Order: sequence, then structure tokens, then C-alpha cells
Amino acid sequence: MSDKKKKITEEYPQYCDYSCPHSAFSDPCAVGACRRDVGVWCSKAQRLHSKHARCLFRPVRSV
Repeated sequence: MSDKKKKITEEYPQYCDYSCPHSAFSDPCAVGACRRDVGVWCSKAQRLHSKHARCLFRPVRSV
């Protein structure tokens, strides 16, 4: 029997938006009423991230 650990890989979207399972609306007191247009709260990173910016957890490929 082998005691190797399974490597769990998660799929992340290329760009940050509300289709990501880790996304949530931010606190309205922190950003204001336009919070949906400004950024996305990333529950995995525990921070606000610019909407439509590259995902924080997606690896950057070099050319």
C-alpha cells in the first residue's frame, strides 16, 4: 500500500469576476454603493481585488 498524498488541483478563472466560487460581494461600508463595479472580494485571498483583473491564483505563463 502506498501512503502518497493526492494532490488536489483547483481550477481558477483567468480573470477575476463573480463567476469564481471564491468571489463574494464586499462590505458596502468599506467601498460604497458602487462596490460591484469596483472590485470583487476574494474569500481565498481575504482581500478586495480589481474586477476583471488577472486572477491572483492563476499562474503566469512566460513566453
